[in-house]
Amino acid sequence: TVSVCAARLREILGDIVPAQYVRRLLNCPRWTLDELLYEVHSPNTPESGYQALAIIDRLAALLSAAELKQATAATPPARPPICWDGDWRMLAQAFPYPLTEEQQQGIAMLVEKFQSPCASRTLINGDVGTGKSITYQVAVAYAVQAGARAAVLLPHSRLAVQAYQEFRQLWPDLPVRLVTGSAENGPDEDLARLPLLIGTTALLHRPVGEFDVVVIDEQQRYSVDQRNALTGNTAHLIEVSATPIPRSMAYVLYGAMDVIPITQRHSPQNIRSSIITPNGVRPMLDKVRTLVDAGHRILVVCPKRTGNDDETLSSVSRVTARWESLFPGRIRCADSSMDNSVIAQAIDDIILGRAQILVATTVVETGLNIPQLRGVIVTNGDRFGVSQLHQIRGRLAREGGDGWFWVYLPNPVGHKTMERLQAVVSTCEGFDLSRLDMSIRGAGDLSAQGNRQHGASDNLIYNRSVPSGLLDEMFEHLAVLT
Repeated sequence: TVSVCAARLREILGDIVPAQYVRRLLNCPRWTLDELLYEVHSPNTPESGYQALAIIDRLAALLSAAELKQATAATPPARPPICWDGDWRMLAQAFPYPLTEEQQQGIAMLVEKFQSPCASRTLINGDVGTGKSITYQVAVAYAVQAGARAAVLLPHSRLAVQAYQEFRQLWPDLPVRLVTGSAENGPDEDLARLPLLIGTTALLHRPVGEFDVVVIDEQQRYSVDQRNALTGNTAHLIEVSATPIPRSMAYVLYGAMDVIPITQRHSPQNIRSSIITPNGVRPMLDKVRTLVDAGHRILVVCPKRTGNDDETLSSVSRVTARWESLFPGRIRCADSSMDNSVIAQAIDDIILGRAQILVATTVVETGLNIPQLRGVIVTNGDRFGVSQLHQIRGRLAREGGDGWFWVYLPNPVGHKTMERLQAVVSTCEGFDLSRLDMSIRGAGDLSAQGNRQHGASDNLIYNRSVPSGLLDEMFEHLAVLT
């Protein structure tokens, strides 16, 4: 099959770049494609095998760069413009505070896209607490006022209810329906006629009809198929995330997707992040006690719910018992095995001051807003990804002010893991961390039909990631040569 594969690669390369440049781009002066494929499968020496694999990596990067370039150059589908006689600034007056300049620019950009005769795809990128939702809320209200249909998809019912209530409070006359797995808000046969639906993935399994505008909040929580299910071919798609998935990040970086950056905060924060080993536990606990005595809240995140044979991992059950001995009566716990009402009660106790320390799993990763949350400890922090750690840190000091974020490592970790964690604690910029995440995990399948959101592209070698540095290099070469 080597000759068949080589012939197919020649055909693909012929559509990407002039033949005289292929050897130079691949850094392959002597092998033919047939010889290269033989060498990478059955090398004469280890050195020649590694050399062949390096060339294959360059070839895979070239194919991925071509997919990105094709996505960048693709003509958006045509659709009717969405135009309203009113001004979106009238809708923005519903907020009790003035919008930041970035939020106003973002809304204006979305409205301009709505008014164009083609579908658009936009990422709203900003850290937790920067007001990303305000930007899309005004744009969605504008679209509905213009007679369009819109849907807002959120990762769980607590966030969906919160978003639904916000729309009702901001614009009481706007017709909106909540759709969740447990919500009883009218018959399904009415859903396809309602202008605005807000809900969870229950929207994907109901007769909701077609939409003109679709918002995917916390887009990193969904698969490609889930994000595309509501958009059809002609809806405007707005994806929202503090830490976009690597595939989306690649689309943004290489111009295949527009981005609205939201960096300004209504309430400035001062977050101190650090890595804690067993030798540094005492100063951390002293600071926690100071915060608790001052009436503040603390969140402790564990990688698993209950104890098992692996005693090296902290569980909610074991950590809760330990913290209860230090702060008796001030502890509550929450994990995904609990009933939603039990989780809600635990969080309410923390918010209302009946307790001050919440021990939980990543059930708190998104959507949790605890006033006066000043300290977050992530135990076994090496078991969490870059995006997860940044999302958890985003729970801190939502109202502004000081916050402390501790990544606790009870066990030694490898060099690469420590580099990743050091990068997380060195910056609170989600965009930079998402780019780091892409370089670590790989950009995934960048083709238009691709479903893999990170990791290997699978365009050449199964389950092997394309190095981000090579992707940059090949994209630049294609921009010059084609």
